[in-house]
Amino acid sequence: MSSSKPISDKKKLRSFLSGSRKGFEALLGGLVEIPTVSMDPAHRGDIRRAARLARSYLTSMGAAARIIETPGNPVVIGTFSADPNDPTVTLYNHLDVQPADEPQWRRPPFAFRIQGDTYHGRGATDDKGPAVTALLAARFAAENGIPLNIRFVWEFEEEIGSPNFEWFLKRHRARIKSDSVLVSDTIWLAKNRPAVPYALRGLVSARLILQTASKDAHSGL
Repeated sequence: MSSSKPISDKKKLRSFLSGSRKGFEALLGGLVEIPTVSMDPAHRGDIRRAARLARSYLTSMGAAARIIETPGNPVVIGTFSADPNDPTVTLYNHLDVQPADEPQWRRPPFAFRIQGDTYHGRGATDDKGPAVTALLAARFAAENGIPLNIRFVWEFEEEIGSPNFEWFLKRHRARIKSDSVLVSDTIWLAKNRPAVPYALRGLVSARLILQTASKDAHSGL
């Protein structure tokens, strides 16, 4: 294992948090203002533009990053490398969003707005904000010698059921080998009550076929 030890200076962490706010808002705004609507083929160009921007975010923070092509939308991966002997955690986020055609939108959904402590814009919470938050946390860990290799997997098809994610995982298994995985796409119980889920429900599709008699019969039979 690496000889580096996790930092214990909370003052240093608080200073990083307060000093990162403007940068965080700039990064988040850049992503929110790209309409990465995965269910609409008209936005394929926007998704590719967002993938390039996401890769540039990772490299600007010191990670090695690349765009992986799939039969559908690309996947962006990035890695902050500490030491090969240190454990590796993979953080998953998705950067695609749902269409923004609900009547509740009273302002342009893909124009990033800051109102006090609230951020407005499609994807600011689900899931671009958590992705940027995790990225800044990884940079802090890397700059402070945390003995952990941190990998990012950013997908662009989650909102349409991830039809090509299994394809990606099977073909790039070695590249994303990890000791643990953190899905950074969950919710808080309330604004001031953070939550750390330790398991997620799965999804199983099934088709049921009921075969009945080959001719009409009395309902009592």
